[in-house]
Amino acid sequence: MLVLALDTTTRGGSLALVRDGGVMELFAGDATRTHATRLPGDILDCLARHQAGIRDIDLYGVVVGPGSFTGLRIGIATIQGLAFASARPVVGVSALDALVEAADAVVAVEAHEGCVRAAWMDARRGEVYGRLYRRQAGRWAPQGEPSVNSPAGTLAAWAALTTPWMRRSTAG
Repeated sequence: MLVLALDTTTRGGSLALVRDGGVMELFAGDATRTHATRLPGDILDCLARHQAGIRDIDLYGVVVGPGSFTGLRIGIATIQGLAFASARPVVGVSALDALVEAADAVVAVEAHEGCVRAAWMDARRGEVYGRLYRRQAGRWAPQGEPSVNSPAGTLAAWAALTTPWMRRSTAG
């Protein structure tokens, strides 16, 4: 299965081409150029490097937020257009969910049931998008809704949310 995945939540964004679970290419975009001006060329160049075309893609993935409204709109519209033209399915992915899952590849400690993990990303203007997760039934389960707040406000909200968990886990 050939998957083309796109993230336009940040200025640079990224593009990934994956075949049968193996990453063929991970491409970071040029943050000095807008998504609208470079995205079609970046996608076509990536596919050409791997002797693939739009019709070879089996599944499209796109990050659906949180992030820059304009970037999200361009990325989602691009993927929807490609998927529609080739009659292929699209999967939307949360940027925060993806960050939490990706951390498993770089964190050396195995996550046990009940562990807490957090993800945040720059929302600009001194704020971050954030979400807290808890390991449940072998996966990272979101706790509450994603938020946008100052870093200090985000940490305070997470501390208030995790305190009851900490008490339960240390009481036994």
